[in-house]
Amino acid sequence: VPAPAREDIGAAAGRPSGARPRVRGGGGAAGPNDRGVDEAREGAPGMAAAAGSAAPASAAGEGLTVEVPPPVEPAVGPAAAVGPEVEARASSVVARLREKGINFLALDFDMTMIDVHTRGRWLGTPEVLAAHMRPEFRALVPMAIAAGVHVAVVTFSPQVSMIVQVLRECFPEVHSRIPIRGEDGGWEYQGMGSQEGKQAHMASAAEELGQGNADTITRGSTVLVDDDANNIRVAMANNVKAVWFDARDPEAVLDNLLQV
Repeated sequence: VPAPAREDIGAAAGRPSGARPRVRGGGGAAGPNDRGVDEAREGAPGMAAAAGSAAPASAAGEGLTVEVPPPVEPAVGPAAAVGPEVEARASSVVARLREKGINFLALDFDMTMIDVHTRGRWLGTPEVLAAHMRPEFRALVPMAIAAGVHVAVVTFSPQVSMIVQVLRECFPEVHSRIPIRGEDGGWEYQGMGSQEGKQAHMASAAEELGQGNADTITRGSTVLVDDDANNIRVAMANNVKAVWFDARDPEAVLDNLLQV
């Protein structure tokens, strides 16, 4: 339960006084992205393409039989190197965030931090998945944490233990300081805020990050980065700053963060 002095990131205008929704990771209302399935990404064309082609469907009696192919681990080479230009731009982003009073970055995982969508069913090793971490986030995450900007992963994937190992592989010095909120049933949010989108995920992570820290995380000091346009709309409707991640132009994320 958040301290009375701290603003609830998930708080939404118009909620009846005393209403206390309970959201548990993995137990919320079903949405198009829950359990790693994102066939209905509105406003973000092409986002699901990296995960493979759509499953074939055929009529069967009075119902519909959908044959879902098993997930295929994409071929991957060495992780993309973080060049000096990316490092310089990431450093500028961190300085800008601090200047604007931003102290919390909430980052989506599939098709945002990494360049594939696991659909919550990654069968490969964490080392192989770690090679898909985008260089923009390889640079940004440790720089942000070193500068006092908190970072959390907010995802609809239930494979939180896999994500933990990926973060350990990519960010060995700071991975333990990055809370993860996924659909694994491992967390519970009992605040009075919105249950839509990534709001409860962010609020729960902020509660954990706020424990023992002098700085206060609020909606105004938070930025969500996500490739799902619906999560972006929900965040902005709840007065949380948000940057839509365009997987067709991943390098633009740093420029867009400079505009926050």
